[in-house]
Amino acid sequence: MKSSTSVLIFSLFTFLFGLVVLVFFNPNALQELKNLPLTALNLQELELRSLIALFLYIIPGGLIIVFSLQLFMNSPNGVLLYKLVKVLVLLSGLLWLVLGFLPYSPFNENEYPKLVFLTVVFLTIVLLILLILTISFGLIFKQKQIFNITLIATIIVFSLTFLSLFVLNSDTWIRTNLSIGLYFIWLVALGYFFEKREPESKW
Repeated sequence: MKSSTSVLIFSLFTFLFGLVVLVFFNPNALQELKNLPLTALNLQELELRSLIALFLYIIPGGLIIVFSLQLFMNSPNGVLLYKLVKVLVLLSGLLWLVLGFLPYSPFNENEYPKLVFLTVVFLTIVLLILLILTISFGLIFKQKQIFNITLIATIIVFSLTFLSLFVLNSDTWIRTNLSIGLYFIWLVALGYFFEKREPESKW
């Protein structure tokens, strides 16, 4: 699994590149980003929408799927709890990839509930991954560094998600976007951990 970190770094890079393309060719989008989650940036009215969807959703989601498959192939006899994490990572990649094929129109009120539902599902998956791995790293693995990183990420994502769900104001989607962005960054740390982990750590 020596390609884990490179796969996830490329996923993060394409995600950020998609944002750059979006803002560069759609400068007015900056005014709307704070009012939209990252799950809704496949806007029908955008210039170069297909290119943005490719780099912002399809490629990053596909690479997360590749990483999850690496996890499955690397340790077929892992603990049940870890198998659940692998499935959840796979689901997060699939959901992010699918967003690239679901253009969103802010002028269609019927699409907004669907968008909110997909966003909540994605954040729930992210929180489950972080919570399970925080417990696992603390109880089983000796690598304190990845435990500390995961614990901090879990606290931040949980806090931001809680505020987004129960404190509705103009900063709601900003907090949501910070949670999603942190997940992509944290995945790189997770990929590095799997490259450097001890041989007896079964996944």
